[in-house]
Amino acid sequence: MDIKDILGRAGQGRVGQRLIGSIAITGLGLLAIAEATGYPLGSLRRIGPGAVPMGLGILLTCLGLAFFWDVPKYEDRVPGFLWRPLIAISAAMASFAFLVEYSGMFAAIFGLIGISEFAEREYSWKKVLITSVGLCLFIAGLKTLLSDSLILDLY
Repeated sequence: MDIKDILGRAGQGRVGQRLIGSIAITGLGLLAIAEATGYPLGSLRRIGPGAVPMGLGILLTCLGLAFFWDVPKYEDRVPGFLWRPLIAISAAMASFAFLVEYSGMFAAIFGLIGISEFAEREYSWKKVLITSVGLCLFIAGLKTLLSDSLILDLY
């Protein structure tokens, strides 16, 4: 499949949706780069107001180009709506909101990751445990606390 075939199918099925999306992401990245050129970038010690938009614009442009070259791999078949991930992620977010208020951050993290794992077909307790413990250690190690009332007192 060459570039003319890809561009000819721009409005058709899944390939067309991915093509339009990749062009939109690339365009947004180029727009961010163009806007960032009007601001000073600064130096490595003291970055200017244009450094972050320039970096994000470059990142978006690269992602858009990567998506564009990945388009031919997709078929035109569109799968049915996936209810399982939608319900699992929504329930995980709701449980996090409830648990962070009443049980603390660490219990909420275990609930969030444990419930969101149901979005996958194969549930892995090992992955849930490693991810949850790792995130809790990260939060405790860097002392990145949301507020004193939300975090269990570790010390």
